Amino acid sequence: MQLNPLRDKLVAFDTAPLIYYMEEKEPFVGIVAPFFNGIGSGHFQTLTSILTLEEVLVVPFRVGRRDLVESYRNIILDSEGLTVWPVNQQIAEEAALIRATHPRIRTPDALQMATAVVAGAQHFLTNDRALPNLPGLQLLVVDDLVPS
Repeated sequence: MQLNPLRDKLVAFDTAPLIYYMEEKEPFVGIVAPFFNGIGSGHFQTLTSILTLEEVLVVPFRVGRRDLVESYRNIILDSEGLTVWPVNQQIAEEAALIRATHPRIRTPDALQMATAVVAGAQHFLTNDRALPNLPGLQLLVVDDLVPS
């Protein structure tokens, strides 16, 4: 991933890129690892919704991977350089506006994007090509960053 353009920018991310990083999913881990490794070193200002925690814990809980549950908790809740936003009234209303203008978007995706918008993020790292383009928020789709 070209990281230099993201320096000094506020970057939000959703669930899939974090899963690729934590669970070393090919071919994506090589793309997202520099980003996630750079969070703790202060190279990036990042944020995500608390919803990310819920989404990443489902499968580890289902398959009994308590080690992975703890790893996800640690990276999401204890990483310097990462701000975790709660869902509040402003985010809920922004998500409703996103869903009203983009009827195919699901509530979790709308909440993730609304968090990015409310927080003032310039970029949103995702692997969901179906997400809408929103003013002032550039989508970074991981699939598009994989070398061909």
